[in-house]
Amino acid sequence: YPDSIPALREVTCHGKTLPLPFPQVTLYSCIGDEKSLAFLNAPGSFMEEYKKLYLFT
Repeated sequence: YPDSIPALREVTCHGKTLPLPFPQVTLYSCIGDEKSLAFLNAPGSFMEEYKKLYLFT
């Protein structure tokens, strides 16, 4: 199940650390089933673009 933690400049999910492209995001969750990131306080368009760029495989 997801684990939400504060993040400012980078995020870590499934053992990978990635830059955080939008500073307004303060929380994120690792979604194990989808192996991707879900962000809180992020504009939808930015979140979708981020998920496209940083899908976990």
